[in-house]
Amino acid sequence: MECPKCGFVSFDDFEICKNCGEDTGVTRYPQPDLSRTMELIRESLKEIEDTKLNDLLKNEIKPESSNQSEVRNIKKGGFWIRFLAFAIDNVIIYFISLLLLAIGALAVGVTYSPGEGDYFERLGEIIPFPYSLTVIIMTMVYYTYFIGSIGQTIGKLICHIKVVQTNGEPLSYGQAFLRWVGYLASGIFLSFGFFWIAVDPNRQGWHDKIADTYVVRV
Repeated sequence: MECPKCGFVSFDDFEICKNCGEDTGVTRYPQPDLSRTMELIRESLKEIEDTKLNDLLKNEIKPESSNQSEVRNIKKGGFWIRFLAFAIDNVIIYFISLLLLAIGALAVGVTYSPGEGDYFERLGEIIPFPYSLTVIIMTMVYYTYFIGSIGQTIGKLICHIKVVQTNGEPLSYGQAFLRWVGYLASGIFLSFGFFWIAVDPNRQGWHDKIADTYVVRV
């Protein structure tokens, strides 16, 4: 900077000339306090982190809805009442399957002729695979339809128990199908997934946990 009166030159700005003492007309602003600035930045960052942590905790630890709490407190269907309902459903499916077997036997009998060998031997060769496949499909449709539509099979209706989601809402057909698939998982290892109902606090079998369902008393 150059003094307008005496021409003294300096590499920094100055209000009073160091040579002649003349007022140069330059206003010097105070230098920023870097330590204070850094302190303010740190305080701001800490405040942001605390806010994010609080938001995260609020999102992760959500209180149960009143509906979920009510369903959790409703009396669940225990092992034996569910076993009885399951047995009733299986008896119904069994009699329907016998009807299908009779229809299949009749169809084989119509095409039977004495020269084709023993009738029952021929029946045993033809019926098992289509019969077994039909029973599996019928069982899937039975449980998926009834649980998906009203939350109860005929056996559950008789025993006054019902399948609901853990939030208390009824199941969709997709969830009912998933629960039926869960039956297959519960049936492995000597049906351990079904026996799990007896020891689980919420009386859930493996299929209930897979489909996120409760079986409640109604």
